[in-house]
Amino acid sequence: TQILFQHGVNLVLQDKKGKASKKEDQPNPKDEGGEEHMAAVLAELRTLRKEHAEASKDTKDSLTRVEAALAELDERMTKLEQRMTENEQRLSDAEDKSQRNERALHYLLQRDASLSAKCEDLESRARRNNVRIYE
Repeated sequence: TQILFQHGVNLVLQDKKGKASKKEDQPNPKDEGGEEHMAAVLAELRTLRKEHAEASKDTKDSLTRVEAALAELDERMTKLEQRMTENEQRLSDAEDKSQRNERALHYLLQRDASLSAKCEDLESRARRNNVRIYE
């Protein structure tokens, strides 16, 4: 059993399994081990300080790893946003080109119909004039 903290008449003890328990400390007029008791408390405080420092270091290391992972995710997110912007631009360009091609196709279809009608008219006139056109 280790002494963790003494405050007034309450004494907190810790057994080997790490469970803390309180015991009432009755003042003993024959208590001559006050210095030994203080030395034990001081040793326990040093142990606690060391454990706290180790836990603090572990926490800082974990925080550093989390920050590094967050920075990596931020970088990946930035790259993905950039790729998405580029893809949106390419899609917009492709849509514009498609619209131009549709307008050109519409014009060419009208022109084809017009030229076909003109050719048919010329062939009809040529037949009337007894002229033959070989294709």
